[in-house]
Amino acid sequence: MPRFGFFAISVSIFKKATKTHSHIITMLCQNEMNQNEQLVAEIFGDYGLVAQKIPECDEKSPDFLIQDKGRRYLVELKTKYDSPEIVEEREAALEKPGIYEHHSVLQRTNTMSGIVGDAYEQLKASKKKHNAHECYLFLLAAEPYAHDKYIQFYNTIYGIKLIICLGNSAPLPRYCFYYSFCDFFRYRDIIDGAIISTGRTLRFCLNTFSNAYNSADGNSLAKYFPKYADPMRFEEGGTAYIMNTDIDRRDTEALNAYLEQKYNLERVTQGDFPSITIESRMKLEDD
Repeated sequence: MPRFGFFAISVSIFKKATKTHSHIITMLCQNEMNQNEQLVAEIFGDYGLVAQKIPECDEKSPDFLIQDKGRRYLVELKTKYDSPEIVEEREAALEKPGIYEHHSVLQRTNTMSGIVGDAYEQLKASKKKHNAHECYLFLLAAEPYAHDKYIQFYNTIYGIKLIICLGNSAPLPRYCFYYSFCDFFRYRDIIDGAIISTGRTLRFCLNTFSNAYNSADGNSLAKYFPKYADPMRFEEGGTAYIMNTDIDRRDTEALNAYLEQKYNLERVTQGDFPSITIESRMKLEDD
């Protein structure tokens, strides 16, 4: 299976007298969930929406209720951090001269799928109670390596694979939606979409399998997010493939044959991007 690279270089510069911190401004504090909730409320506010915090209770419950033009939306907030082992390893390495390398693969993961499943249960338990029209999952991808988490979550909800055609006249590689197991399909009865953010970048993602996608007044939140993700629109624009078939997602040979027939392609194969981040920390002497 071919893999292509995503490569990033980070350099931290600090004065000697300054306490050492990550070079990235960490907006998401693991011990202060209220800070994360405040950040999400501010993000919605930037898009002209008021996110009301739902009080905590003993029962499963989402985090926010948004009301807009007679429609009610539930939003469950999830935050993805790196494991304590990775954080400790990285910090220990950056305290020393040299570089630190972090490797990951930008593909669907069971960890991200578990986050979606947990959000599904919380939204499902509260949709009727709050008389909600639609339900959304908001994922905050925490630093470091927020970009990796962002892409992994995106690939998980949409079951994305990169499609490469071999040969001299082959088209440029494109992403294929629903190629692998897709959590949007699995939880289509409740989850109408997702919002992914690193605190700096944001993407609103439509679930094309939900009832809201095909209803006249459904997915009305999308109008607040100009660059929302809609796989059907991507396919119509010739920038993506769609795997709309019941073929077993473990049968890659049959899946590739389906794409070859549907899009008149030759020698189709699929791949994932590895991500390599190289970091170094430098301390500057006071003048």
